[in-house]
Amino acid sequence: RSSQDQCDGNGKYIRLSLGLNDLWGTIPSEVALLKNLLEIDFSKSSSTASLSSSIPSEIGLLEDLRILILRGNDLSGTLASEVGNLANLDSLDLSGNHLSGALPSEIGGMT
Repeated sequence: RSSQDQCDGNGKYIRLSLGLNDLWGTIPSEVALLKNLLEIDFSKSSSTASLSSSIPSEIGLLEDLRILILRGNDLSGTLASEVGNLANLDSLDLSGNHLSGALPSEIGGMT
């Protein structure tokens, strides 16, 4: 657990901030099991470590998510249409990755 992680009054994670921790590997689809998350920050922190592969579609199950920061990693592929399910998303930072393709049309319906 990072010092920046936060839990609600019931001990459920609402903020998962693992940026600046030299993460490497893939984003586990199990992150979607943390249903109360409002913020995810997996930003890259060094030149030697980064997340790779694609963004799991299960992220779209986090209906209350407001902030998703995945900047500066080696993420690739297309952005899953399920990201469009994040109707409460206020901030999305995917800069500095190797994503390809068009943004899913579902994102256009986000407010």
